[in-house]
Amino acid sequence: MEQFSRINGKDLYYSFVAGSHKVLEQQKNINKINVFPVPDGDTGTNLATTFRYITENVIPEVSISSTARSIANAALEGSRGNSGIIVAEFLVGFSKKLKNNNFIDVKKFAMMLNEAVHQAYEAVENPVEGTVLTVLR
Repeated sequence: MEQFSRINGKDLYYSFVAGSHKVLEQQKNINKINVFPVPDGDTGTNLATTFRYITENVIPEVSISSTARSIANAALEGSRGNSGIIVAEFLVGFSKKLKNNNFIDVKKFAMMLNEAVHQAYEAVENPVEGTVLTVLR
């Protein structure tokens, strides 16, 4: 098995696509566990719609910065519901951390994802654990 030591824009995009497919597969199960702030059962649908929009509207580039910005912009344009908006803010936070890198190493990638969680929390007036925020963290 090949080990990644650095991640470029295409790696980021295709990893995002793979994760999106898992959300789409589990959409109904996510809806079933959606109980906060109200048990409206739409978090899975909102995340699936947001992720589908992103994967259908982003063309990956070699530069991780360019691809991350495209993903974040598509997330803002296509976000649906509170969960979609929170994920979009997380992706915006991540893209801002990258500045103008063509690639980053895996350790820096993990650190930047962790830092992007703070932007997602700041985007919510009253952050509550047990929501998509907890999943991101």
